[in-house]
Amino acid sequence: MFSKSFPFGINEKLENNICLLASKIWSP
Repeated sequence: MFSKSFPFGINEKLENNICLLASKIWSP
């Protein structure tokens, strides 16, 4: 998933939100 592109590890919820947002943008 996109989380692999976000090696933050600071906030999993934040990463999940970004992934979800990206998924909605690229695949509505």
